[in-house]
Amino acid sequence: MPIHPIISLSASLMLAAILLAAASHKLRAPHRFARQIGGYDLLPAGASAMAARAVPMVEMLIAVALLVPMLRGWGAVGAVALLLLYTGAIAINLLRGRRDIDCGCSGPGLERPLTGALIVRNAV
Repeated sequence: MPIHPIISLSASLMLAAILLAAASHKLRAPHRFARQIGGYDLLPAGASAMAARAVPMVEMLIAVALLVPMLRGWGAVGAVALLLLYTGAIAINLLRGRRDIDCGCSGPGLERPLTGALIVRNAV
């Protein structure tokens, strides 16, 4: 059964807005975001700064794809992949017992520790 176009458009607009807002706060505080990525302790030394530059660009690219009807499918695949990546990083650190690191999902000046609720939020 196909998804009604208004539902698809609404979901795309909402997700694009979320991704653009996320990219915006990461671009406003790139050094902070690099520290947050480093806090997950999943990348080799020195890769956090590179990832901190790449992630907001990927978020913006996916957001734009979600807004262009011909690219919406690719944008949806990209959004799912990105959310799976984020969720995996959170899950790995929760399994390690590392709940005290900043998730990196709030704007500058706001810290949010890792919780299982973040996994549920990303799944929704």
